[in-house]
Amino acid sequence: MCGGIAAAVSFGTPQQKNKFPYIALYNFGRLLSYGLFGAIAGGIVSGVIEVTQISQELLWLRLAAAIMMILLALYIGRFWNGLTYIENAGHVIWKHVSPLTKKFLPLQTPIAALPFGFLWGWLPCGLVYSA
Repeated sequence: MCGGIAAAVSFGTPQQKNKFPYIALYNFGRLLSYGLFGAIAGGIVSGVIEVTQISQELLWLRLAAAIMMILLALYIGRFWNGLTYIENAGHVIWKHVSPLTKKFLPLQTPIAALPFGFLWGWLPCGLVYSA
């Protein structure tokens, strides 16, 4: 899915321009959004652990992460489509983020691809959400 969007970004760039900076900054923006979400989730878990002084429950989090990786493998192999429920939950966020992407189209400069990629990083995707 993200590869298709990156290809669309390359088609949406001005013809006479080098496409590499557009694609690189688009993907960097996407990675920034994933990193931000990971930092928020990690900060919440770290804060809860710090406040409650619990560490045994981390074993349960590791078990949940392992189960999620198994479910992700089943999803990728198309043996189980349960992650579509997670994607559907992400549509709530995407409904508010999607209109913001239109402000950057068509991409006139490579730097405009950075916030565009950051916003597209919130596109509902079971693979991203499960990770």
